[in-house]
Amino acid sequence: MKKGFTLVEVLGVMVVLGIIGAIVTPVVQNSINESATKSCEIQIKLFEKAARNYTSQNPYKTYTSVTLRELQDGGFLKSGEIKNPKGGNFDLDSVIDITKDASGNYLYSYNFDCLSNNEPTYSNACDLKNKVKVVTSGDGLYRDTIENGRYIYKGANPNNYIYIRENGVNIKYRIYSIEDDCSLKVVRKDAIVNMPFDVNDATRRKGGYCDSSRCNAWAATNHFINGTKSGVVSGLNGNTGDSSIKEYIDNNFAPTLDIYDKLVSKLWNVSGTSDDNIATSIADEKTTRWNGKIALLTASEYVRANSNISLCGSLSNLKENAVACRVDNYLYDGKSTCLLTPYKLITWQNLIATFYGDVNNYLVDTSWDFHPAFYLPSDVLISGSGTDSNPYVLLDN
Repeated sequence: MKKGFTLVEVLGVMVVLGIIGAIVTPVVQNSINESATKSCEIQIKLFEKAARNYTSQNPYKTYTSVTLRELQDGGFLKSGEIKNPKGGNFDLDSVIDITKDASGNYLYSYNFDCLSNNEPTYSNACDLKNKVKVVTSGDGLYRDTIENGRYIYKGANPNNYIYIRENGVNIKYRIYSIEDDCSLKVVRKDAIVNMPFDVNDATRRKGGYCDSSRCNAWAATNHFINGTKSGVVSGLNGNTGDSSIKEYIDNNFAPTLDIYDKLVSKLWNVSGTSDDNIATSIADEKTTRWNGKIALLTASEYVRANSNISLCGSLSNLKENAVACRVDNYLYDGKSTCLLTPYKLITWQNLIATFYGDVNNYLVDTSWDFHPAFYLPSDVLISGSGTDSNPYVLLDN
C-alpha cells in the first residue's frame, strides 16, 4: 500500500525550498540590477552621442540645451531609442544641458532616472559639480579660495565616497577635489601598505640633489628644486632613480586598477615646504612639478581638507591645535600617513600627517602608511549619493 508524505517530511521539504529561495533570490535580484545598470549606461551614452551629433551639425551656433524631443524631431534619435530600462519611455521634454569648457569643447550634462534603484546619474564631473550643493561651512564641497576653478571636499565626513575597482573588487576612495577641467582627484580611503618613502640605500639613487643614501625627491629628474637645494636625481645600478614609494606604486599598485588606462596624467606639485602660510606652502610645492598618473596628496592638500580654516588653516595651526583640527578632517584616520611633500631645504626628510593630527617632518626611511591618489577623467559617468553606505560608482568602469 502506497503511503503519502508525513507532516515532518512536508515541513522538511518546505524548509529546504526556503533555504534555496533565500540563496537564489538575492543572486537573481543582483543580476537584474546589474542588467538594468548596463542598460542605463548604454541608453545614456546613446543620448549623449545624439546630442554631440546635434551640436556638430551647427558648430557656430550658441547652445544651452536640447530636449529628447528636439533630438527625435531632428532625426538624431529614433522613437525606439528613448525607452527607459525601467519601463515605458523617457519624457520627451527631458533636457540635456550644453556648456563649453575653457578650451571651447562642448560638455553635456543630464540626470536621467533610469537606474533600477532610482539613484541620480551624473553625465560627467562638471555635472556633479553643478548639482552638488557648494557650502561655506561644515562638511561638503567648497570652492577653493586659493586655486581658482577648483572645488575641494572638506570636513569630518563629507559625502565624497566613491568606489574604484581594484582587481575587479570595489574599493572605497574619497573624492578630494573637482579640478578646473572637471577631472576628479581621488584618494584611497585605506592605506595599501606601510613602508618608507625612500629606503636607506646608497646604491639606488644619485645626483646633485640626493646628497645622502636616502632622498626625499619623488621621482628622477634633471633638476629637482627644494628651496635652495637643487640638482639632478637619477638612478644607480640599473635603478629608476624614483623614490621607493613611487616604485611600489608603479610596480605593485597601478596594475591592480581596472581603470588605470583611463586615468589622467597631471602635473603634481612635488617640491618641499615648511611655511606657515598656506598660499606660500602651495607656491613652494609648485617649485618642482612631476607629470604622471598616480602619486600622493601634498601637505597643503591635507591642510585644506579641514573645514575649520580659522583654527586649522596652516601647518603651524595644525601643530598648535592638532587634537581639535583632526576632528574636522576626513583624511585623518588615526594613523600617521606619508605625504608627497619634502621638508624644505633638507634632502632626507619629508612631511607626514601624524596620528596626533598635525603635519611634521621625519626621516624618509621611516615606514608609514600611504594612500595613493590619482585623477579620473572629466567624462566619467557617475551614479550614487556619495555616502559611506551608498558611494558614487563609475558606471563605465
